[in-house]
Amino acid sequence: MSAPRFDPNDPEQLARLGRAIARLPAREREIFVAVRVEGLSYAEVAERTGMTPEKVTRQVARALRRLDFMLHPPRRPWWRRWL
Repeated sequence: MSAPRFDPNDPEQLARLGRAIARLPAREREIFVAVRVEGLSYAEVAERTGMTPEKVTRQVARALRRLDFMLHPPRRPWWRRWL
């Protein structure tokens, strides 16, 4: 089952996304916004933050996982997801 489509013209969805981004840890949020909102490359963000591009990649991936979980929480408890 795929996640529901995001409609950027829906103010309610934009508000939910904004609240979810605000709940990310500060450093993760900074990197996520730089890459996904400002459109900077991983190398540019790495230079700006003093991280390696690989670390920036991991931080963006972690932020995406957290956002997915916040916006689409699992229907089953974590201990039953693989049973």
